[in-house]
Amino acid sequence: MDAAALQKSAMHGLAKGRSYINYISKVFLLSVLAGPFLCTSCSTGPRPAGSIPTAMNGSTNSGPDDHTLAVIWFQQAAEARALYYQAFNIAGDRLSEAIANKAPDDRLAVIVDIDETVLDNSPYQAYLIRHHSSYTPASWKNWTDQSAAGALPGAQQFLAAAVSNHVAVFYISNRGTNEFTSTARNLIARGFPMVDSDHLLLQASHEGKEPNRMKVAKNYKIVLLMGDQLGDFSTIFDSGNYAGRSEQVDTLRNEFGHKFIALPNPMYGRWEDGLYQGKRLNETQKSEIRRELLSSFE
Repeated sequence: MDAAALQKSAMHGLAKGRSYINYISKVFLLSVLAGPFLCTSCSTGPRPAGSIPTAMNGSTNSGPDDHTLAVIWFQQAAEARALYYQAFNIAGDRLSEAIANKAPDDRLAVIVDIDETVLDNSPYQAYLIRHHSSYTPASWKNWTDQSAAGALPGAQQFLAAAVSNHVAVFYISNRGTNEFTSTARNLIARGFPMVDSDHLLLQASHEGKEPNRMKVAKNYKIVLLMGDQLGDFSTIFDSGNYAGRSEQVDTLRNEFGHKFIALPNPMYGRWEDGLYQGKRLNETQKSEIRRELLSSFE
């Protein structure tokens, strides 16, 4: 396939007529992603890998009403849609480059997270707000059993384009294996490709995502990783306090927009756990810490 045909096929299903995303747009993506994270008080981030085998890996909400604005932003803001389209456009460009430069024997693969990367679980967060409730494994399982999550903007089109160019797609999630059937049904209903037991890799125990990434790496060249949590990219982000994680991002800054593509999620995340430095706190204490950490002016 010549370069022109390759580019046309790889971009099939994506917005036509756009130019390549330049460096400034990638910087914009990362800076805007950081904004909602730091400016909203939402559900507690995932616990360290190994706590509870769920998509949020044991997250609870810091007072269900605290993250109303975050959920509304995710569901209603056109800027949220724009960021998803922008991320998948960048991913399309990077994938085209990888295909054009691959060696004859290379087997290329893309790894994507599921929740808040390709599927939208904000209705579950809204449910918690409306019912003045917090995350529990039972309520989360009740939601995933319905297979009702919508596809996020640009996700299905990008992955379909990847498969059409003989690039394997792997879904690596912290969802438990007891959610395999409902998760597969949900992905298939939204038109996602390569949804089977070889490519949908969930948590059999509490081992985290790295074993599944290594499993893929044995047989494929991983050219892209996409997710809404830093742990979707590397184990380097699985430990450390809030400041440490920021330093790690700075160290790997050249990977973002290239091999790592980050998606926006102001509703929950491991980032908030870092604020509390592993302490067991009640909701009042957490709220006090969040207020103390705000940067303001006199």
